[in-house]
Amino acid sequence: MNRSVCWRVIKIGALFQAVLNDAVLWAAESQGSNWRDMYDPIMKWVNFAILLFVIVKYAGPPLLNFLRAQGRDIEREMTRIEKQKAEMLYHLKQVQKQLNQSDIRMTEIRQRIIDEGQRRKAAIIREAEEESRRLIESAGKKAEAHLLEAKRKLQEELIDLAADRALQTLPKVVRAEDRERMITSYLDQIHS
Repeated sequence: MNRSVCWRVIKIGALFQAVLNDAVLWAAESQGSNWRDMYDPIMKWVNFAILLFVIVKYAGPPLLNFLRAQGRDIEREMTRIEKQKAEMLYHLKQVQKQLNQSDIRMTEIRQRIIDEGQRRKAAIIREAEEESRRLIESAGKKAEAHLLEAKRKLQEELIDLAADRALQTLPKVVRAEDRERMITSYLDQIHS
């Protein structure tokens, strides 16, 4: 006899013993007033024991085989589910890793964009400063040119005015000898 069958027989015997003890105690309480009152419960338990024996004897192995097969099926299903769970966890870790890398890459790109923007801003500021310096220089040169032009015009006007005045006053003041001397001096300056 194998071990599981022995345990079953022991369990059934213990159950039968408990039932008989209850029946004997009940019979002692009733003091044998009616044998039928004691016979019916005992027979119910005997019939139950017989039915249990028949079920265990004839339906037990197929039932156990069925339960074992169901257990194996459940175990295979659990193994499959555990494998799927492991794959899903692996894929989840991969996705989280990619997300972290994407965050890092996004931070790097954002920093590059900020740096590029600052470089462009600095370049635009330098260009604007250079342009304003050129405009100021140009305006200064134009102002200087206008000033020189104004000076030149003023000098021309002063010369014209002085010449007009000289022409008006010189004939009265300069004599013929003075004119000769001035012409000679002028010609000497030209030749030298």
